[in-house]
Amino acid sequence: MQEEIFVGIDLGTTFCCCHFFNTQTNKYECIYYLNGNSTIPSTVDFFTQPVSVGIPKPTAICEVKRFIGKKFDDEQVQEDINKNYFPYQIVKGDDGYCQIVVDYPDKEEEEEQVEPEVVSAIVLKAIEIEIQRRLNIKDNISLRAVVTVPAYFDNSQKDRTKKAVLMAGFSLIRLLAEPSAAAYAYGLESTKDQMYLVFDLGGGTLDVTILEKKGEEFKFRAIGGDVHLGGLDFDMNLMEFVISKMKEIDETKAQRFILKGSDSHSQKKMKKQRRYLLRKEVEKAKIELSSNSYCEIDLSELVDEDEFIISIDRSEFEECNKKEFDRCMECIDEIMQKKGIKTTQIDEVMLVGGCSQIPKIKELLNKKFKSSHINDNIDCNLVVSQGAARYAFEHSKGMIKSITEVTAHPIKMAGVDGNFTIIEDGTEIPYEHEIYVEVTGREVQIELFEGDKSLGRYVISNIPKEERYVMFVVQVEEDGTITVGGRLSNGNKCECKAQIEKKSNDKEEIQIQKEKIEKFFAQK
Repeated sequence: MQEEIFVGIDLGTTFCCCHFFNTQTNKYECIYYLNGNSTIPSTVDFFTQPVSVGIPKPTAICEVKRFIGKKFDDEQVQEDINKNYFPYQIVKGDDGYCQIVVDYPDKEEEEEQVEPEVVSAIVLKAIEIEIQRRLNIKDNISLRAVVTVPAYFDNSQKDRTKKAVLMAGFSLIRLLAEPSAAAYAYGLESTKDQMYLVFDLGGGTLDVTILEKKGEEFKFRAIGGDVHLGGLDFDMNLMEFVISKMKEIDETKAQRFILKGSDSHSQKKMKKQRRYLLRKEVEKAKIELSSNSYCEIDLSELVDEDEFIISIDRSEFEECNKKEFDRCMECIDEIMQKKGIKTTQIDEVMLVGGCSQIPKIKELLNKKFKSSHINDNIDCNLVVSQGAARYAFEHSKGMIKSITEVTAHPIKMAGVDGNFTIIEDGTEIPYEHEIYVEVTGREVQIELFEGDKSLGRYVISNIPKEERYVMFVVQVEEDGTITVGGRLSNGNKCECKAQIEKKSNDKEEIQIQKEKIEKFFAQK
């Protein structure tokens, strides 16, 4: 009897996908859901009991990957909030991070705030239940998972994603950068020794990664991207364009989707839900415009008309997203210029993520990489979870091919004259750096940053009187997460406390949240 199942999960902004290794067929197979789809929307509706997962509707919480591990005051978060693109309310938690306001149908006057990672954990729990159903396995079988994250995610985003995986009940092998998973799926042993650029444009994030293949080893040369750029942004822009077209036809009907400062709470809520439904129609149009030059959006039901149709052509879609498409190319230029790599050095461009198939994106990539092969031969929506499943199984057998990842952001320390870099971005990981600090009392402290974001203050206290210096040991793990420890001058470890909010993956908290998530799936 198999006691472990090895799975790979692509935890996406808009959709999730899962593969597992089938020991009977010796193949990596996709988990298909009851509706026959290979992906499940990353949505949770708390208006039902048990909760409804994977069914997009106006009352559902969706696309929380945009907010996981992000401070409420983050510029990009505020931009999303001010544009009113989400059908739910985002607020500031006690720790300064984003929280989602959840309404329950039987508690009209009572609202609850949940962390984005709780919503992600519920989606992951639904995937776990589907795996158990599909494979007819019991609770005593361990589900060993590799879960993917954007290579450009920072420490907080990774830490809270880990928390979501653990709360869902998976045994986490590790987080894996999405480009690494894609490389695994393409097949390390079958690819040529050359330079690759992985262009991963999904529902909410863009990863641009340059990898070099030599023998049985893949090495990251550079990481770039934008964790706030993807298909969701394209949908939002097209939606605003559709509303402007609607205005030209009927101003009154267009006002149903435009929020005003004078709107009551219930009016704002209703308009946000209408905007969500409109965005779903616009998303269908975006997909259709990848294969057709023209499409029609039927809004009759949304505006209570017998017939109300808006026509959109591909050139209009491309024009209203020109800024975002150009930004995609800028992300490529930024990392290539920083690392001194020319486009002619890139032998192959791997396309990953559904939005990498947008014709204009392909056109821009072909124009930029004239001498490179643009590889879109495999399913760009499934490649990441397939590669993650392969990593999970081969890791268990000690068969892992070497992929050397690098830091996505520089790690800095606060100094008298400002922050200075102690670990450069692009440093191969895992990596360890020692910071020697002279002792002038019984306690010393430092403040560290990842890029411009504070990791917190770290304190070594109760230092023996004879010590002249101590060391802070900054470790970047293989998945890019950062830990800080302390050592005395003789090399012995000493306690190093972090003056930050409680670590997200605290075991006691995980268990409490795990039990809470299981209750969401219980029948009334």
